[in-house]
Amino acid sequence: ALQQLAAPCAAVAFDADGARLAAVAARAPRLYLFDAATLDQTADATYGKGSAATTTSAAAAADGGTCVRFSPNGRLLAVGSLSGALHLFDASSCSPLASLVPAGAGAPPPIAAVDWALDSAGVRTASAEGFVRCWDGPSRREVAPSAARDVPYASFSAFNAWGAAGLAATPCTAFAASAPAAAASAVSSAFSSLDRSPEGDVLLAGDTSGAL
Repeated sequence: ALQQLAAPCAAVAFDADGARLAAVAARAPRLYLFDAATLDQTADATYGKGSAATTTSAAAAADGGTCVRFSPNGRLLAVGSLSGALHLFDASSCSPLASLVPAGAGAPPPIAAVDWALDSAGVRTASAEGFVRCWDGPSRREVAPSAARDVPYASFSAFNAWGAAGLAATPCTAFAASAPAAAASAVSSAFSSLDRSPEGDVLLAGDTSGAL
């Protein structure tokens, strides 16, 4: 089965139960929520640091998504962006809850990875430049990394590192027969994000054409 987004896909993620999946667009501030069993879209949101953010403006493109993660309790979604802002959403409705921007002069670097504390009360981000930032969820305030040093996090991979992506150099014939006509070009696009279901029986891939 395929689902076609309106823009290239930047990142995908399953929730802890494997019942829902989220995707963010790479060139627009768009978040999508799907039923994992049917791939039916259940919610979506347009986000940004300003209330006038759109999917067509240059400012909106600069706030395109880079990564997305469900909180372990399944109630929240965290989206990292090219603008360096961390956006938090209600995981059921995609309603925006907060946009967290580091204090200080100058624009923060793009967020490369995001991870939740196991108790879903904290979240941390990393940038390609090597900056790691820790946030307290309830207060929506940045905290010193030393304050979160002993907090167990959900990720067991190298956090402050480049993500891994697979490439489909030739048409993916497994999808070709069932692909909608509108997604005909998607079967030969490059994968931009991968995530495995909690049960390990499904591998979700988003690609540069916006197909899931």
